[in-house]
Amino acid sequence: MSFATRSALAAAALAAALVPAGASGAAEPREILLTDERLEVTMRDGTICRATRAQAADADASGWTVRLIGCPHAVAARVDLDPRRNPVRFVVEEAFTALGAAQALRAVGTVRVIDASGRVHDFVSPPFDLTP
Repeated sequence: MSFATRSALAAAALAAALVPAGASGAAEPREILLTDERLEVTMRDGTICRATRAQAADADASGWTVRLIGCPHAVAARVDLDPRRNPVRFVVEEAFTALGAAQALRAVGTVRVIDASGRVHDFVSPPFDLTP
């Protein structure tokens, strides 16, 4: 099964299983912060919703699916980590680890956030920004 098909199926399953029917008052996700073990989603209203890999029943090396906690909004997310390893990033990760700052690096992957109304919001980590 292709990555795109797997992601689409995961999004559909998330919408059906994790987001309560008829939920209202959803805030739109604005940005994400992703590490290998943790996800933070900042909503447009300023609320920060969090989840950890440990919360997910389906966590494996490729990612996990969670319902965000500490959030007044019904929000679910699917994290898909990128299994490819960039040699330059590997060197940077080793340096950060040696300095005791490994958690400062963002994980490489995609995050699909599904809000209470069922809308899907896709994010890339680290963010790709070409603005000067």
